[in-house]
Order: sequence, then C-alpha cells, then structure tokens
Amino acid sequence: MPPTIPDELIQLIIDNLAQETREGCAEDLLSCSLAHNALRHAAQKHLFETVQLWPSPPSLQDPPPYQAALDERALLFVQLLKKNPALGLHVRRLDYQVNQFPRNDEDRLDDLLQAIEMMPNVTDLTLGYRRIVVPWTEGHRMLMAPIPRELVFQNRKGTSGEDPHSRWKRAVVALIQRTQLKTLRLAKIRILPLYSLSPSIRTLYLQDSSFSLDRPLEPFENRCVKLESLNCEDDEAVNFVDDYLKAEEVGLPLPVTLDLSGLRRLGITALCGYHERWGRVLRRVGHLCELEVLGELHRAINEGVLTLTLRPQYTVLVLSSQKRRSPR
Repeated sequence: MPPTIPDELIQLIIDNLAQETREGCAEDLLSCSLAHNALRHAAQKHLFETVQLWPSPPSLQDPPPYQAALDERALLFVQLLKKNPALGLHVRRLDYQVNQFPRNDEDRLDDLLQAIEMMPNVTDLTLGYRRIVVPWTEGHRMLMAPIPRELVFQNRKGTSGEDPHSRWKRAVVALIQRTQLKTLRLAKIRILPLYSLSPSIRTLYLQDSSFSLDRPLEPFENRCVKLESLNCEDDEAVNFVDDYLKAEEVGLPLPVTLDLSGLRRLGITALCGYHERWGRVLRRVGHLCELEVLGELHRAINEGVLTLTLRPQYTVLVLSSQKRRSPR
C-alpha cells in the first residue's frame, strides 16, 4: 500500500510555498493543483485568494490588445465561477475596475453580478474607473441635497429617470456594504454616497476619489466607520475630507460618522495650498503612529511655507516630493 501524506502536512507545504515572493510561485501552485486532488484543494485557496477583474464594455470596438486580454481573462473567470462556485469562497482580495459603468441592458451583466455574489468573503476591495475620472451620479455635486437610494439619474437637460447603470451600481453598493469588508480602495470614482460605506471598514484609500455627504430619502440609521488607516491622494480627496470635517463642526446631519480618533496611519498627497485643510485632520487624530507626506505639500514644508509639528508618538515619518501609487 503506497504511503499517504497527512492532510495537515500537505496544507503546510502548500502554505509555505504560497508565501514565496519569487517569480513563478503561482505556476508552482498551479502545477500542484494539477498533480493530485489533495494538492488541488489546498492550492486553490491561494490561487484564487487575489482576483483581478478588469472587463471592457461590449460597446468598445477594437480595444487595444492589453485591454482585450484583460477582458478575456475577466470573462474566463466569470465562466469558471459559474461552473465551480466554490472557487469564489477563496477570494479575499478583489481588484475590480471598469472602463465605463455597465448598462442595465448589457448581455453580460447578469453573469458579472452573479460572479460578484459568488465572492462573499472579500475583505480587501479595489474599485476603480480605468479611464477618466467619473462622477457616480451625473450632474450631482450639492453637499447635503437628499438623493434617493435607487440613485436617480439626472441628465444634462435636467430630466429624471432610472439610472441606466442602476443594477450594476446597486450591486457595487451592496459589495461595499458587506460586513466582511475591511479595506476599500477607490480610484477615479467621485461622489459615491458616503452611506455606502460598511461600518466594518478600517482602511480607506482615495485616489482622485470622493464621497458625497447626501442623505438618502428613505429612513436611514446613522452608522459609524472607525478608520485606522487613511490615505488620500490628489485634491479631490482633500476637498472631501475638508467638506466632511466642516459639516461635522457646524453640526450638519451626516449619513455616516467617520471616527478618526483611532487613526494610526495617515497618508497625504496634496498641493501646498491645501495645508490648512489637512490641519483639521491632524488636529483630530490623537494616536497617529505613521504619517506620510507626499507631493507639493512636502516641498512646502522644506521651504518653510508650512510647519509640521512632529509628535513623539510617530514611529514612521515619510517625507517625499514623489507621488506614490496606492498599494494593491
């Protein structure tokens, strides 16, 4: 009788292999998954832990080769989940970025939304727009104007009707509101309703993105989001944080409370003209351990335009004139 390897030892071998940072680690895990059933189940947990989903709209004619390849990979993954839904349970980090918001009548939308539902254990979500910056709701920028939960669409002529992207938007909001979600990264998406945030989120990255402070028309229970890490790049994020703090200071009703008292890490990328706004943030955090100052704000410190008061509790202080891309 051939010797058998205990399941615990198989899992330990695969787990250690997955921790390798060298190139080719994924290929090794794939080879293991093809070798034996026991190895396959252990390897799948790591192979599908991180998923990149970058589909292109069907209306995009003759996309560049790299976009076509990304779209093909996204479609293959969606079809794979339909055949084997259990694979979606392994996904912990999801990078989901689009060229344009999918329309309600797109043929592929049902499969895409079903695939999102099949990944219930996502704790780290990147949601982005890969082209120009886009507002979540067109024509909408008022600070405290009520907005329906179904995200009513307003066109340039001022007429109203159902948002042609409402099905996809509802699914994305439901994804952001999941109680398992701990980290949210937004890229080039502006005026996303703040009430979309899950109270479980602890880490928030905003890259040329922002939230609206609008209240839904329907009764809505205020929730508190206790952030531990906040990274804001570009002036759009600066403006949002400043709008929020000013609204809070004057006692305006807010749909969500952003609790910054427990913030441990703060990343700032901004123009030097915004230092007064970031002063509000620094005055609100009492236990900050890591501060990262990037861009022209750093140059303002060097030139004496802005004085940064160092606190003894800072364990890491990064000052750089170079912008750093948000980690994936």
